[in-house]
Amino acid sequence: MRLFASTYPREVRAFVSIDAAEEIFYGAQLVLLTPEELNPPGVEVSIQEAAATIWQARTDRPLRPMPMIVLEHSRDRRRVPNPFDAPPSFPILPLEQAFQASQDDLASLVPHTRHIIATRSGHYIQLDQPELVIRSIRAVARDSSG
Repeated sequence: MRLFASTYPREVRAFVSIDAAEEIFYGAQLVLLTPEELNPPGVEVSIQEAAATIWQARTDRPLRPMPMIVLEHSRDRRRVPNPFDAPPSFPILPLEQAFQASQDDLASLVPHTRHIIATRSGHYIQLDQPELVIRSIRAVARDSSG
């Protein structure tokens, strides 16, 4: 979605990111996971290609100022010990730390972005806290219309 927003800025008036991976997280995955873990059978997305594409877009076509909210799953490891349901062999803590850094970074890309931690949610915020997602969409829609 971020790539679409930066490629077609006239088509996007506001943005809500819902626990979305971004280049810092992709970079951490490239360092922390084995090639087999990065590209398991049946997965059609190349982390390497996604990381390269989004880094390039960040430089070539940065997001324009617009109403934006970054929703991130809970940072409470007791509540959500493995937010992505990764295999137990994965380095969960370093991946989670990289994800948190990536969300902080994402929120810094557009001035006045609101970064909201969904304190009662794992990765699927839209399922765990749907009202938070709805309120966020309504907020950026309202902010973009005036």
